[in-house]
Amino acid sequence: MVIGVLVVVAAMLCGCSGGTSLGPPGPAGLRFDAVFDTDGTPAGALRGPAGIAVDGTNLWVADRGNDRLVIIDTTGTRPPRVIGRRGHDPLEFDAPTDVALANGLVHVADTGNRRVQRLTTDGRFVAEFGIGGTGPGQFAEPTFIASSGSDSLVVDSSRADVQAFDGSDVFQRSFGGFGTGPGEMQTPRGIAVANGEVWVADRGQDCLHVFSTQGAFVRSIGFSGTRLGDLRNPEGLLASGGRIYVVDSGNSRVQIFDDSGVPLSAFGTKGQGDGEFVAPTDITADSNGDIYVSDTGNNRIQRFSRR
Repeated sequence: MVIGVLVVVAAMLCGCSGGTSLGPPGPAGLRFDAVFDTDGTPAGALRGPAGIAVDGTNLWVADRGNDRLVIIDTTGTRPPRVIGRRGHDPLEFDAPTDVALANGLVHVADTGNRRVQRLTTDGRFVAEFGIGGTGPGQFAEPTFIASSGSDSLVVDSSRADVQAFDGSDVFQRSFGGFGTGPGEMQTPRGIAVANGEVWVADRGQDCLHVFSTQGAFVRSIGFSGTRLGDLRNPEGLLASGGRIYVVDSGNSRVQIFDDSGVPLSAFGTKGQGDGEFVAPTDITADSNGDIYVSDTGNNRIQRFSRR
């Protein structure tokens, strides 16, 4: 069922357009389900929402333009919560780009502060790691985060590499690096781990790079273009159910590949309506298999369901 617009005294989140049914599935077998924003609530509107993650019924949003995190209750029974403000202290942020859940903690790519902050799922500060610089364990532009076992993998879009840190936040290794040769990248962005491989979206080369978890280059996938399997400015990645979901931002769609890199289907087009996107950034899934996409240019999050 589509979640109807909730009008309560607290002006709680979240609404959606459409009628009372999900409508027919699209080419990817997914139906538009709901749209989430915080306009008209005490939290105020989202501005350039980027990275997203789901913890139960909590949708975590890196609200990049407002220098904060917003937690949206996807059931609509509680008002949105806000964590942080612009600044440099713990629980303060400067243009956070991604939020990821791993090992029971929330990891935030605090991009403008050139660090990663770790929080509990109830929003308490735990630790931070990284400083500005070009040496091992330092960041120029940390943007996206994934986990591989107990390691945290952090994409640095300006250094064009991925750095791995252990569970104690100690630097372990890096891979990638700027260039156009095998395993080199121009502007890496989204990252996901599937079947012992690390996938990285390279916005600068309109392709996906695949590495081993230790950083050995395996292959690259995709070309610049608009056909199925082609990419333009790819951003966030999601590995789920033997599939790799790619936010094909420049083409205003999400593409789905199998885990060998074969393109299967796509959904979305440019626009402001249900199931349409403007400059989408990230993608995640909940325990039901529902898919969430940060529709950055439209300042909202959209959910798609197979149910």
